[in-house]
Amino acid sequence: MNVGGKIYRRKLEEKIEKFLERREMIGIKGARQVGKTTLMKIIYDRIDDA
Repeated sequence: MNVGGKIYRRKLEEKIEKFLERREMIGIKGARQVGKTTLMKIIYDRIDDA
């Protein structure tokens, strides 16, 4: 996550990446405004760059 020019890596990102390596389907749920879409954009950008 980029906040004020700094990148903060979330623990959840690492867990999600493990599922992606195994090509498993995952679902993301949570309260409004907690960063679900932002998290998925970060993961997508990583996959797209690879």
